[in-house]
Amino acid sequence: MIASSIMNNDSPVLFDAIEPNIYSLRVIYDDNKNGIWDTGNYLEKTQAEQVQYYPKTIDVRANWDVEQEYILEN
Repeated sequence: MIASSIMNNDSPVLFDAIEPNIYSLRVIYDDNKNGIWDTGNYLEKTQAEQVQYYPKTIDVRANWDVEQEYILEN
C-alpha cells in the first residue's frame, strides 16, 4: 500500500506527491467504522466487509496531474 484515505462523505480524495508508477485502486466499505478491513466470522455469522477494485490501472507520470473519476455504487 502506497497511500490511503478514510472518507465519510462525498468529497474528492486527493493523493498528492506520489511517485510516478502504475497503481491499482481498492475501496473498502468499512461497515463498522473501525478504520480497518474486517474478515468475516463464521461463528458470529458476520460477512467480510465489501471490497471493490477499480477495473483499470492508473498510470501516474512525472510532472502530470492525473484526475481519475471513480463513482462508487454500494
